[in-house]
Amino acid sequence: MVTRLRRLVSKSSRYATVKLAKSASLCSCRRLFSTSSDTTHPEPYSQSDQSLPLNPVTGEGDRHEKLRDLRVLLQQNRIEPARGALTSLVRSGSSPFTSPRELFSAFSLSSSPSLKNDFSYLLFSVLTESNMIPEAADLFFALRSEGITPGSDSLTLFFDHLGKAKQFRVTINVFLNLLESDYRPSKFMFGKAVYAAVKLSDLGKGLELFNRLKRDRISPTVFVYNVLIDGLCKSGRVSDAENLFDEMLQRRLVPTLITYNTLIDGYCKSGSLEKTFKVRDRMRRGGVDPNLVTFNTLLKGMFNARMVEDAENVLKEMKDHGFVPDAFTLSILFVGYSSNEKAEAALGVYEAAVDSGVKMNAYTCSILLNALCKEGKIEKAEEILGVEMGKGLVPNEVIYNTMVDGYCRKGDLVGARMKIQMMENQGMKPSHLAYNCLVKRFCELGEMENGEQEVNKMKLKGVSPSVETYNILIGGYGRKGEFDKCFDILKEMENNGTMPNVVSYGNLINCLCKGSKLLEAEIVKRDMEDRGVSPNVRIYNMLIDGCCSKGKIEDAFRFSQEMLTKGIYLNLVTYNTLINGLSMNGKLAEAEELFLEISRKGFVPDIFTYNSLISGYERAGNVQKCIALYEMMKGSGIKPNLKTYHLLIGLCSKEGVELTEKIFGEMSLEPDLLVYNGVLHCYAVHGEMDKALKVQSQMMEKGIDLDKTSYNSLIMGQLKVGKLSEARGLFNEMKTRGLDPEADTYNILVKGHCEKKDCMGAYDWYREMQEKGLRLDASLGAELVTGLREEWRSKEAHIVSSEMNGGKLDDATEDEALSATEKL
Repeated sequence: MVTRLRRLVSKSSRYATVKLAKSASLCSCRRLFSTSSDTTHPEPYSQSDQSLPLNPVTGEGDRHEKLRDLRVLLQQNRIEPARGALTSLVRSGSSPFTSPRELFSAFSLSSSPSLKNDFSYLLFSVLTESNMIPEAADLFFALRSEGITPGSDSLTLFFDHLGKAKQFRVTINVFLNLLESDYRPSKFMFGKAVYAAVKLSDLGKGLELFNRLKRDRISPTVFVYNVLIDGLCKSGRVSDAENLFDEMLQRRLVPTLITYNTLIDGYCKSGSLEKTFKVRDRMRRGGVDPNLVTFNTLLKGMFNARMVEDAENVLKEMKDHGFVPDAFTLSILFVGYSSNEKAEAALGVYEAAVDSGVKMNAYTCSILLNALCKEGKIEKAEEILGVEMGKGLVPNEVIYNTMVDGYCRKGDLVGARMKIQMMENQGMKPSHLAYNCLVKRFCELGEMENGEQEVNKMKLKGVSPSVETYNILIGGYGRKGEFDKCFDILKEMENNGTMPNVVSYGNLINCLCKGSKLLEAEIVKRDMEDRGVSPNVRIYNMLIDGCCSKGKIEDAFRFSQEMLTKGIYLNLVTYNTLINGLSMNGKLAEAEELFLEISRKGFVPDIFTYNSLISGYERAGNVQKCIALYEMMKGSGIKPNLKTYHLLIGLCSKEGVELTEKIFGEMSLEPDLLVYNGVLHCYAVHGEMDKALKVQSQMMEKGIDLDKTSYNSLIMGQLKVGKLSEARGLFNEMKTRGLDPEADTYNILVKGHCEKKDCMGAYDWYREMQEKGLRLDASLGAELVTGLREEWRSKEAHIVSSEMNGGKLDDATEDEALSATEKL
């Protein structure tokens, strides 16, 4: 009979299409069958629970009658009538039983073991088909405490409902309970358990279940791989995600659109754009068509990497595939163009969207307004807001707060207050978010008294300062070094019942670290721990960075070890900070070891990782190693940024023109002043003045003004090729443009004239330096004295020697020095 019952229950479960019941009777039943036990931590069921409470609405006789009817139906093998009766009973608003679990207990008291088992299978099946998830979970743990395992089909439906109800913790507990028994879960159940673990941010448990699945010789599904790849990518472990993808292919599983979109998102966020394009190419070869999510992800990744041209190519491809930009696409374009200082392009997208009939909603409009406000284009933001309001858009609090922030960024605090007044006129009560914009601006200006006054105005308006308000004040006082004030605010917060959070302490710790007050920063960390606020990875990164910047590498690693002890995983920022600290302090071998550890931990080195190492080797003058890291970076799909080129071009100029030109020619970014200065210096050092002047012309065409460093390089180059008059012309041009020459310029001029055996010309520049109170380098002074003596200018040599040695000339000698200068 047991076998037959299981078969009938399974058959019924397999073909049932259950929807969430919305009837009043089911709602009443849910209220009546409120589970008394916690399914997250279930109490073991005991046969000793013999004194079961009665439903006060019904009597004992009704209970016995219901139990007798069910027992008779089951004894007669009338499974479907029993199912119907049981379904009516559990859904009834007037059931004589307080819960399905109590119903099972009552039935079990006077039933044989076989009949008890039959009833348990049927009751669990009815609950899962009725989507009564809390009741089914409660019953499941009661059954398992008696060694009973529900049927496979009922369990499959149960796991499905648990996932849809987002009962991830219960899913894990149910699955682990099954693993402890002899029951062999299906691959579907494994998949749901892995999914639940990842959703609970317990990636370790998800991978553990995945490995158990393979040990049990159950083939993982594409769904399981997709879930884990997504979890790894979101945790920054893109390398591990890539390994899982390769394993998936080895098992001859076909990646889905979700697989590809997940990997593309992971590579975009990690900055591995070259690998992103490889995944996109693989999609094409596999015949997997992209969807709007694919293109939106690619757009966001390209813009974040400042690859605007590539982003525009993606946008074109998207349109070629027939996709119309949605609100999310528009928000990506608005933010992307704005962050790349292309506000006009963002406006062009807006105008094109309006022309094509796309109606802007409040969310998309707020994104565009925010992008414009961040660039200081508050007037244009007001214009667009006016146009959209004319079309029926009603500004919400987000839009008003955005505009208040825009005025504050522009420094127009009157305009910001007017927007707050407009909110009040519209019947809105401005929240702390609006006032925080004003407080933040005053703090940025260092006007802490005005910031405090704004907080008092908030209070008078009935708006309580939020923890963010206080955090802004802590940051403002911290930047000014007024740490006593910071501690006063922390105390005020506690007195007001506003508990400081991790950001409150983080702001203070960050300012202390930047102010080299590392001992005080560590004391604050201990204080926050004593008050029950746990430091997060960002707090530790601040402390580690503070230690590294002061050369206290051992203390930095002490904090990183403390993180691991407390179960806080080091992230890529932590590794980058440690690598940078080691590189800055010349510990390049240790930095290299940490670089290798990044990959072993599943992270992908980014531009900051490579720049830190290149910076260290640049300090050490190791050109070959810098170039090797540069090539490795490009091979990993990471595009160098301007800082990379600043380091490389400055170092490569020592190696020669050819290497510098190679690096400069490979730039995909627009060179800035520092890059141009590096190239100018290289050409000047090697006497390539035609090329140097050509670079100067390019700078002028692009509107990049020459600074003192630029002129120093050009002057040095002209002196090197013997064009002394051109060097003087550049010197005069420099002064005309308001760039007052300093000691470095004069040193270049003195050295250049000495090298061309024009020591009296050098002496002329030396005298001008003296008149301006500037000091000649000691080595150049010795060179000048020697040169003057070789030219039989002993008086001038004596003057320079005496002045360089700090001696005072007598009046006659001073007159001679002036006379010599006049003759020149």
